[in-house]
Amino acid sequence: MKDYDEVDPEQYERMYDEIPRENYMKEHWRPLIEESIEKYCKGKEVLDLGCGYGRYTTIISKYTENVLGLDISKRWLNHLKTKKNISNIIRADAHSIPLKNKSFDVIVTIGLFEYINRNIVIKEMNSILKSDGFCIILVPNKYSAIRIVGRLIGRVFRREYAANEPSKKEMLKLFENNGLELIAYRMDDGLIWLPNFLDRLVGKRIYHLIGNFFKIFRENPFSNVMLFIVRKHN
Repeated sequence: MKDYDEVDPEQYERMYDEIPRENYMKEHWRPLIEESIEKYCKGKEVLDLGCGYGRYTTIISKYTENVLGLDISKRWLNHLKTKKNISNIIRADAHSIPLKNKSFDVIVTIGLFEYINRNIVIKEMNSILKSDGFCIILVPNKYSAIRIVGRLIGRVFRREYAANEPSKKEMLKLFENNGLELIAYRMDDGLIWLPNFLDRLVGKRIYHLIGNFFKIFRENPFSNVMLFIVRKHN
């Protein structure tokens, strides 16, 4: 977690405007995530699990006053408190969430599942989620077009690849094993791996073309990330 604490939150946030591939992902997914947040979080008790610098905590706070941001990074939580004006925060590890059982209507977790033990964390989430509560989960796709290439390049140059992305099949099995019903999911961005100079020149046009092509099939198995909405029944 030391490396995570060393990342500058403001620099991390700027990359979504400065790097075309990141900007495309923001433009594609952020409206869809906000739509889900509005639908399921309005007026509810919500936990933003792995909230980071608060990109989505601030969106959740537009629809409910009862949102708690949880993260393990002191630096990122301080940024959330001082720069985003969100004071309802807690520093904790997602593998051992120090909150009461059945205390939240909705759990939102974005960009966390690739860095944790998913079997442990999903059980923690299930414990603090109320009956008939919802989870909104955005997670990278193990078989995305850009990540397959990234892993291959990492092996060639012997670079450490820290993330452990799940596949769609793994996520569905995880939900099934923990009594969570799949309500909806999306896999439809068009991101592929391009060298930086091509990303700057034509990247966004290519990503949009690929995304539009896969709309014919209503799902892109090589989508960079996956969005899941699940519901707890017990």
